[in-house]
Amino acid sequence: MTPHLIESFGRVLGAELLLHGIVGMPDPGPRWNPKASQPASTLPRGYCQALMKGLVTNLSKWLDDEDLVEEAIVSFMHRFIVDRKSALLDPGTPFEAARGYVMTSVSNQAKNLKVMQKTREDRSAPLSSLEGMTVDSPADPLPNFDQLTSIHPDAPLWVKLRMQGFDKTEIVNGMLPNYPHTLTAWQKTIEPRIEAALRCMLQ
Repeated sequence: MTPHLIESFGRVLGAELLLHGIVGMPDPGPRWNPKASQPASTLPRGYCQALMKGLVTNLSKWLDDEDLVEEAIVSFMHRFIVDRKSALLDPGTPFEAARGYVMTSVSNQAKNLKVMQKTREDRSAPLSSLEGMTVDSPADPLPNFDQLTSIHPDAPLWVKLRMQGFDKTEIVNGMLPNYPHTLTAWQKTIEPRIEAALRCMLQ
């Protein structure tokens, strides 16, 4: 990511955290106006740039594709601000706790992108690489999980992530691009239908 983009995203993220009442934030300066049409524009240049730079640096350590790093950051910012995932942070949350939440969310988004990239590159991965699945023969075909999109657009991704050992809460809270609701809602409305469909597919 370019330094300009890191600086801009840092201010936007900082503004969102300030608007949600995160305590212990860096001083926003005398021009800070939470009621402005673009509150981030009233913050001083470089505000929360260190936080954003830290996110990029951490992602770059284990993502070997800089485009994926940028995509992970952009996807997180969209979910955090546009999809209102920031509302999961209660007013009064300490800045360090909010920083940890942001770090975890961005990492989850990056994992999601890596899984989707791998899926696009090879939709017929060998069964031996899929944990938790048992079949009569190594030559048995891999079920076409894409048909689960009739239940929910993220259903195939949910199955693939669960097979890779990701926790349900971790998946719902940051790895499903089309599901902005809670784990409880998913378990009540979507998961039972996925399990029923999988039982039919694997018989």
